[in-house]
Amino acid sequence: MRTIRWTAAAALAFVLSACTGGGSGGSGGDFLVLRTTPPNNGRLYLNEPIRIDFSTAVDLTSADLNTVSFQVFDQNGDALTERPAGTFSLSATAGDASVGRQLVFTPLFPTNNTYDNGGFRPGRTYVVQLVGGDRRNNTVLRDTNGRALAQAVSFTFQTADGTTPSQLFSDTRAGGPRMTSIQISPRDANGVALNKVGREPVEIRLNFDQPLNPADDNVPVGVSADPLVRVSADRGRISLEYTDPAAPTPPTWFPATVELERNTREGSTVVLRPIGVLPNNALVSVIVESSVEDMAGESNVQNAAYDQIVATFSTRQDFEPQYDSIVEEFGASSAMDLEAAFLEPTATLASGKLTASFAFDGG
Repeated sequence: MRTIRWTAAAALAFVLSACTGGGSGGSGGDFLVLRTTPPNNGRLYLNEPIRIDFSTAVDLTSADLNTVSFQVFDQNGDALTERPAGTFSLSATAGDASVGRQLVFTPLFPTNNTYDNGGFRPGRTYVVQLVGGDRRNNTVLRDTNGRALAQAVSFTFQTADGTTPSQLFSDTRAGGPRMTSIQISPRDANGVALNKVGREPVEIRLNFDQPLNPADDNVPVGVSADPLVRVSADRGRISLEYTDPAAPTPPTWFPATVELERNTREGSTVVLRPIGVLPNNALVSVIVESSVEDMAGESNVQNAAYDQIVATFSTRQDFEPQYDSIVEEFGASSAMDLEAAFLEPTATLASGKLTASFAFDGG
């Protein structure tokens, strides 16, 4: 491991010694690396990007995981076959008025409870190699004038290690996450649709001002679709409640699947999709509890002014008789599973009375 780090440091020092300072670049001269963030042997949180400043504007189409390659090592210095995942983009280097001379690699954020399936992983050493020189197969970084990177560059960095969000991720914004906007569809002047089978499904999108901790005890992505095992105690920190205007009672939880659709340094989007038909003529509250954490583990628990009801909406007043069903015909019953769970609660029809076949949340 010492040899790898020495080689990376020596290569970077050699190339950077031939480069100019951090002033604005022109169209003339060689295409060179000026600086990297993190610097050689630096440290990076799992949600932080790599930034590389060049002497001239970068051709973004030439940047991929072949021209900017990664070698990955564990804490024992053993090579791993992991391949970082993320996106390349361009930004403005310090002092520039226009975008172009800074190449940015932003890693994908993890989505699991152990935070180890993202673009960068905890406790790793990464050796980044920027391909340069005269490459006839076009596997080389180029500037917008078509010039290849004059000298290959390598640098090394380590990722944060730990098991908690505060250890692994940088805080992109002070304070706990705040919802900035909400979109609900389908919706018209009469209210939100009732989520009938075969119609456009109802979706509630919540946009937040910063990334969220993806663990399922924070964003409840594991709500069961099976009503036999689903209980309101498992609703999680983001949920839906409804009240009946004609019979005001304590709010009732309405189950919904939850997806963390977008999670970036700029913000995040959570999508709630109600399970089953929404109640008719009901006032639905969108709940985001104060304990919901951002990517670095910060919440709004200490904010006394925080209101967990972040939005409300009304469902349509469809009082006329109606029903919702799906009818399918099969040639044989051999492939049918009569014990399979339905997304909606089952019912019992006996003695002219329709009742639920088991006790379930919502009465």
